[in-house]
Amino acid sequence: MLRTMLTGCCLILTACAMQPMSPTAACERTISLYARYVDLGSPAAVADLFTENATWQLGKTRLKGREVIREYFAALTNDAARVSRHIQSNIVIDWDSETRARGTVYLTLYRGAKGDESFAPLAGQPLFVGHYDDEYRYSEGACEISRRIVVPAFVAG
Repeated sequence: MLRTMLTGCCLILTACAMQPMSPTAACERTISLYARYVDLGSPAAVADLFTENATWQLGKTRLKGREVIREYFAALTNDAARVSRHIQSNIVIDWDSETRARGTVYLTLYRGAKGDESFAPLAGQPLFVGHYDDEYRYSEGACEISRRIVVPAFVAG
C-alpha cells in the first residue's frame, strides 16, 4: 500500500515538474539560477541566462553581449578561494507585453575567501546590499535577462 502511494506521489510530482511555467515563474527561475551559477562558479551557465546582446552594469563597468558577460564571469571563477552567496528577495516583475518585462530584485551579497578550511569565515556583515534593475525577454517558455544594472544601496567599507 505504501509503495503504491509513494509511486503515485512520484508520478504526480513528475507531472507537475514537467508542466510549462508561467512567464513570471520562468523569469523568477532565471533570477534564481543567476545567483546559483555565479555562486557555484558556472560562468558559461551565467552567460546563457542573458540575451545575445544583453548588457550587465555595475558602476562604470558595463558589459555588452553574452560572450563579454561570459568572459567577465569566467575571470571571477579563476580565484578558487573566492566564495560568494547572493541572497535575493523582493522580486517584482511587471510585464510590458507578452514577451517583455521589467523587474527589480533586492540583493544582499556575502563574499569571502577560503583559508585552510573548506569554507570562508563570515565577516559579520554583507559586502553589498542593493538591487538589480532588470529587463527580461520571454520566448518559447524561457526567460532571458536583456539588461541588468546592479544598483548599490550599502557597500561594506
